[in-house]
Amino acid sequence: MNNNPSRLNLILEGLIAWIFHRPRTFIGVLVGFLGGICFHWLGFWDTLILIGCVVIGLLVGRYLDDRHAVGEVLDRLFTQDH
Repeated sequence: MNNNPSRLNLILEGLIAWIFHRPRTFIGVLVGFLGGICFHWLGFWDTLILIGCVVIGLLVGRYLDDRHAVGEVLDRLFTQDH
């Protein structure tokens, strides 16, 4: 048997090492790839609307996280205490 690692294993190990050493670069590549897929499948304007909805959701979520009183009221409204 051949104990040498296969070429695919070497490539995968190198890719994993690259991802762990450069996580923000990998996230940027992933976001760019997903953006390209969205532009291709959805079109320009639909993708911009989707991005806008995500940004609005992010802003609302951050606002609610920063306003603990609002979050506590929402928690009380949507949790059931028996």
